[in-house]
Amino acid sequence: MLRKKQKRCDFVVIDQLQLMRTHRRKNETDDQYIGRIILALKALALEADIPILVISQLNRDSEKRSDKWYMPILSDLRASGAIEQAADGVFIIYRPERHGIQNHPKTGEDLRQVLLLMALKHRHGRSGMARVRHNSSFTFFTDYDNQLF
Repeated sequence: MLRKKQKRCDFVVIDQLQLMRTHRRKNETDDQYIGRIILALKALALEADIPILVISQLNRDSEKRSDKWYMPILSDLRASGAIEQAADGVFIIYRPERHGIQNHPKTGEDLRQVLLLMALKHRHGRSGMARVRHNSSFTFFTDYDNQLF
């Protein structure tokens, strides 16, 4: 068993929630299946007194929206109900440039090399958004100053 007190593990990262496997119950939906995994991970985090970062896929609903801004929302997470219920925080990294968006549709702000870090849920704090500049060829991040570096 993972125990922080025994100094065996301080942090766990699950790279893709949807690739985790366990016995699937008869007639269990995808949401129920993912929900069981999420609840087991939450129990592990509480028992071992460690944070667990779970990376999840988004469904494609944001790409079907008519506004073409593609800004993801909490319900765009696969099995979002189970994730939202168990998670202390839900954060999304959004790169507008990946969708061909170089300027903000309302403000005209330059969004080239910008990552939007969105806190959609934070049980112990505020939700909101932060911008950072990034250079994807070096995975390098800098403060956002509304100017390209």
